[in-house]
Amino acid sequence: MRPPSLRLVLCLLALGGSGAAYAQAADSAGGPTPEELEAWRAGHGRYRDRMSEVRADARAWVDLREREERSRVAAGFDSEISSYRTLEATQRDDVIARSEAFLEKHPNVPYASHVRFRLGELYYDKSFADFQAAMLAFEQRISDAEAAGDLEALASAGAEPKLDLSRSVALYQRIIDDNRDLPVDQRYERLDGAYLMMGYVLTDENSAQRSDEAAKVVFRDLISTLPDSDLADRAHLFLGTLAFGEGKYDEAIAEYQAVYDRGEKSPYFQEAIYQLAWSRFNLSDYPPAMAGFAQLLDLSDRDFAATGRNSPFRKDAIRYMAFGLTNDSQERGVPAAEAAEAYFRTLGPREYERDIWIELADVLERYTRYEEMLAVYAKLQEDPRWVNEPDNPDWQARLIGLYTANSQTQDLLKGGEARIELTRRYGPDSPWAEANRTNPEAVAKVTAMIEKDLSQVALELLARASESGDVNEYRAAADKYREYLVRFPLADDYYDARYYYGLALLGAGDLAAAEKEYEGGVRDRDRHEHDDAVVYSLFNIRYSLFAEKFGSEDGLPAGSPAERTYTTPANATVQVYSLLPESQLLIRAADRAYTFDYTGTPAEEAAIREKAVEQAPNLLYLTGLVLFHHRQFDLARPRLQGVIDLYPQTDAASRAAARLVESYELEGDLDQVRASLERYLSMNLGEPEAQEEMRGKFQSVLEDTAFLQAQQLASGEDFSRAADAYMKFYREFPKSSRAPDALYNAGLYYEKAGKAELANRSYEDFASRFPNDPKAENIYFFVASNYEATFELNRAISFYDRLIQQFPNSKNAPAAVYNSAF
Repeated sequence: MRPPSLRLVLCLLALGGSGAAYAQAADSAGGPTPEELEAWRAGHGRYRDRMSEVRADARAWVDLREREERSRVAAGFDSEISSYRTLEATQRDDVIARSEAFLEKHPNVPYASHVRFRLGELYYDKSFADFQAAMLAFEQRISDAEAAGDLEALASAGAEPKLDLSRSVALYQRIIDDNRDLPVDQRYERLDGAYLMMGYVLTDENSAQRSDEAAKVVFRDLISTLPDSDLADRAHLFLGTLAFGEGKYDEAIAEYQAVYDRGEKSPYFQEAIYQLAWSRFNLSDYPPAMAGFAQLLDLSDRDFAATGRNSPFRKDAIRYMAFGLTNDSQERGVPAAEAAEAYFRTLGPREYERDIWIELADVLERYTRYEEMLAVYAKLQEDPRWVNEPDNPDWQARLIGLYTANSQTQDLLKGGEARIELTRRYGPDSPWAEANRTNPEAVAKVTAMIEKDLSQVALELLARASESGDVNEYRAAADKYREYLVRFPLADDYYDARYYYGLALLGAGDLAAAEKEYEGGVRDRDRHEHDDAVVYSLFNIRYSLFAEKFGSEDGLPAGSPAERTYTTPANATVQVYSLLPESQLLIRAADRAYTFDYTGTPAEEAAIREKAVEQAPNLLYLTGLVLFHHRQFDLARPRLQGVIDLYPQTDAASRAAARLVESYELEGDLDQVRASLERYLSMNLGEPEAQEEMRGKFQSVLEDTAFLQAQQLASGEDFSRAADAYMKFYREFPKSSRAPDALYNAGLYYEKAGKAELANRSYEDFASRFPNDPKAENIYFFVASNYEATFELNRAISFYDRLIQQFPNSKNAPAAVYNSAF
């Protein structure tokens, strides 16, 4: 869609002067009155002035919103432009009505041509506004149909709207018809503008009236009718463009040549040069194309010296010269830099030569001729004429990029040398810096480049070391980071560099130095984005240093000083140890790594977040374990219990449970041991595949504890409770190898407690369940004697007989035979 601004520019080229002569003629011819003319002029003037104000306001509005988020601009822009269009349409329609009324009343007065010309412009504005509205509505219908997947609505949307310029065409044609055959001094002074606007309207790509053939007729009529008009040259250029688009290259060049031949008296002379050169460039006829672009640049430099303004075609001329040199060199099979050197030796020195070399580098990049770019960047920096140009560091930076970031030209060794060269050529003590001392922006820029470059060298070395794992490469990276940190203590990325320095030290095996760096990184973690990494890395370092010195965290570190002892209610003595500095630092680092919020971890460090989350149970367990081995149970137990509560189905949870049980064992608190074991057995602790094994271990410890509890009660001569405890053990662990002893002991301690009935029951149960156990021999005789004493003779006889049968050689067998017979 071609905007009306281009049409207005073309129109303004053709306008100028006033309508005073026509006003005088109208008065003498009985045409419109001066009041009518004045009213028309005032209306048109108000429209024009108001449009200038509106466009200025709209531009200011857009400038203001450009500083806001683009999404908000887009949302608000439609309503603002809608308001603008409504205002424009109101003013425009008023002027159109006045103009139409004027022409209806005075259709044939000389001044009518001028009114028609202006009205044609207004009709164009209105038609274009209507076209835009129709196009927006059409696009909305298409968008809605596509979004809804409505194929019928899509099919019925119809063709795209067209720009209806028929009223403008009719007006321009009327102007041409009214004036073409008049004597020159009676023609409308802007007849050439009417021709040009007519041709333009007929070539508008959105116009329903578009016809390149009709436009050609109009342009040729303009040339033949008004051959001395400047706009006749514009018509030649239009015709040339149309011909070139149709592949009629000779015809196009002839049209451009016609304007060129008029020389500088034509305001379109430079455009004609450009079009000629551009046409020949597109035909791969490079020598005349290059000559044309060079001529255009020479004229631009001349005009700039006189007026301070360059030719509007200068930028394109430079670009196409660079393309021409590139294409020509490729056809001849020589490097582009060599072709450029040869060309300028022939052409001679030019002010714009360096601009073409700069453009040549960009063109070569577009063509991916990276090797040839190296020579161009060298030329820009080494030519004596340009050695101190302020932007030279940029070319060295691009050269570094070719060596370090481009797969086709990558050479890290040369990249490193190029970085060194950047400092040598443009550092603070260089001739370039001296020459540019009055250009603080250029000096500051190169200082920042050198700073960044040294940081990049260090980063590249670190990356290379990470790939190879070579300790020496890690040392080289650490050395480079150390240099950077010393040289640029105020660098923006100073704290990030310290993080990478720590990584390099780690890779080099210097854990003590790495620990120092990461201590600083943790302390300053609010100043860099690697806070998560330094927190977790500091833990890893301290863990490694701890393991390196003490062998393992699962034990009391050698040299830990005794702090105190205490005696438990169970009369157990516990030795408590103080934490060595290494143990304190390890716990502190683990606590920080465990409690740190990793939600803000950068995407490139996601592995650290994942590792920290994965290791959370182990981090918490580790701190509890260290405190456990120092027998600081009051501090260890909450941490170990936290592992169980928060991460029950992890290996750390089952290990934490074992340590908690052990801590109560060491204090002799068997009740708490038993209660803990029973609770943990009900929780399915540990990883699913290891739960069964862990349950077996806990069950075994619970069995030992239960038996030990009964033994303790017996040792304390609390016979009744001891008997109860043994009986409880027997019932809970009937398959235990100690079940017979538990049942026997239950009877024994019931007997000692004077509970004969319970003792008998226990002994009878024992004899029934374990008849071959050696202890059953005495139990048979004891139970039988008890029943005999209570005159339960049948039951007594039964146990005497069982003794005789089971143990015929028993020392009690004769007595049993006697008592049974008696």
